Amino acid sequence: MFTFLVWPTPESVWQAAEICRTKKQMPDRVIETGKRSMAETLALVHQTFKKTEVVIFAPFVYNEEVCKHLQAIVKDGGQIHWYGEPDQQVEENLQLCCKNRLLHLFPKSFTVPLREEIKKYLRYKITLAFLGDEYGEINREELKKTIVGLANTPNTVPAEEKHQVDTFAKLSFPAIEGKSTEMKRLKRDIHRVAKAGLNNVLLLGETGTGKEATAFFLHSLDPCRCTKNFGTINCAGLQEEYLISELFGHVKGAYTDAIDRKGLIAKLNGGTLFLDELPDMAPRAQAMLLRFLENGAYTPMGSDETKESDVKIIAGGQHELLCEKMTSKEFRKDLYYRLAGKVLTIPSLRDITDDLPVLIDHLAYKMGKDQLKRDETIHYFAERLNEMTGYHWPGNIRELVNYVRRRLTLGKDEDIVLGEYEIEEKIQKNILRPQQNQKSQEYYVDVIFRSLFSDVAIENLKSTVVKFEKPDDVRGRYINHVYKCLNDKGASNALIATKLGIAINTLKKNIKNL
Repeated sequence: MFTFLVWPTPESVWQAAEICRTKKQMPDRVIETGKRSMAETLALVHQTFKKTEVVIFAPFVYNEEVCKHLQAIVKDGGQIHWYGEPDQQVEENLQLCCKNRLLHLFPKSFTVPLREEIKKYLRYKITLAFLGDEYGEINREELKKTIVGLANTPNTVPAEEKHQVDTFAKLSFPAIEGKSTEMKRLKRDIHRVAKAGLNNVLLLGETGTGKEATAFFLHSLDPCRCTKNFGTINCAGLQEEYLISELFGHVKGAYTDAIDRKGLIAKLNGGTLFLDELPDMAPRAQAMLLRFLENGAYTPMGSDETKESDVKIIAGGQHELLCEKMTSKEFRKDLYYRLAGKVLTIPSLRDITDDLPVLIDHLAYKMGKDQLKRDETIHYFAERLNEMTGYHWPGNIRELVNYVRRRLTLGKDEDIVLGEYEIEEKIQKNILRPQQNQKSQEYYVDVIFRSLFSDVAIENLKSTVVKFEKPDDVRGRYINHVYKCLNDKGASNALIATKLGIAINTLKKNIKNL
């Protein structure tokens, strides 16, 4: 009888599969060791399973409690195989406490390298796909199934999951990780809603909380959709005509030089589409989407022909902005109720700071190729955990991603200053207030540029100096400057307003005289 104790990391799962393949013997049971201490795990095994061979894939932990449970298992006729490479003193202590019945299955030279393709697959599985019980913990049967699958077909990602793995690897920060109450609730909701096959789901949360990652797992765990494509589109990033074309496609002649082109609704037939920044969707696109949600029918731009498609629609946005847009009648209430088949709230990072260690581990693993750099980065942030826990995280997980990536890339010499991205706060504190040394309380446009572009020499900004007497004049000047820059590049008013952090009506009021 083999009992595998597996620390849920890609490396440990892979080595477990290699043992099965080499010994041509599969485990009778697999127990994950991540949610409890090693001493607690060994006590559970000793109490539940007698005379079993225990194969452990976890970092070496040597203390009196661990030693006591190892001795108890050996005394009752069990065997201990602990895969790992402890230092000599720890190994001698372990062998002594187990009366030389502690075996090491893999010497250092026998370790089989983990291919990048398999690593991506296991990272995807471990992140969320193993979850499923009522406590949001790893599903043991799924863990065992994956180990056995890799043992029987080494170096192969299951064909039915390859597309999900590839999509997962491209996501910027698929960090649905943690054991806080809020994250457990979110994980359970994702599994419950996905496996039920509910088609219309609305994700509400602040910017940078991981709505795209949540949408991906709602697709990936949906048994009817998971083998099909998953796509995303930002509703605030395109002007109305482009957005409609991207969603529903267009035919030859729809506009100058236009050729027949399928939209995402057609390309993703059978799959899932995530609509990000939903509140900023253009009115005409809202009407066309509502029609599609009602009967699955749509009409490409420039065509009179009605077509049909079966696409799961998941939408995401900020709750306050959505309420504001519905109040001002810029967003249709009937569309909201169509999309809100189920509403999931994504917690902000400041509400789940207990999960910071596991989030940092996940992000360091995903972005760091060098093991030493990953370990150093994790240790660096672990030493600053109290400071990070008390920080308010306005950029949520996206801000954390930036910090972890910078430390991984720039190394030990890069010191992270929490809050350095808060441009809006800098503007409020440093710009829209009187200059203390100016009796007339004049305001200067160049101050704005100094705050936003600190690496630009002040000599190069002298030409931008314009004196005003009111804070609103400075604010208006800055809004107009940003509008001109982004509008020239084809950005929509909705996207520009989002970048500025203002309502679209405020933007229109400031640019009406341009």
